[in-house]
Amino acid sequence: MDEQEEIFDMNDAEKDDRPYKRIPNDLKVIKCPKCGEEMPSTVSTCVNCGCYLKEDEKPSYTPMSTDKIKKIRFIVGVVCIVAFIVLYVFVLKK
Repeated sequence: MDEQEEIFDMNDAEKDDRPYKRIPNDLKVIKCPKCGEEMPSTVSTCVNCGCYLKEDEKPSYTPMSTDKIKKIRFIVGVVCIVAFIVLYVFVLKK
């Protein structure tokens, strides 16, 4: 290597010298709602804290309704009782 390559070390950089802080003028800048870090609008998560920035990018999770949980528990209970009766009548009674 004849020429010395300039290597950007994130640990030695000042906070405002980081590559992602160099936002072109034509890009929209957004702030993270959680930590306030400024970044280009093209990113979907905050580069500082990892917070989701776009609503459609958030992982979807909908908890089961309590009615559905009660119904599943009831069905499992009935199946267990029927299985116990069948086991008792056909296997243990002989």
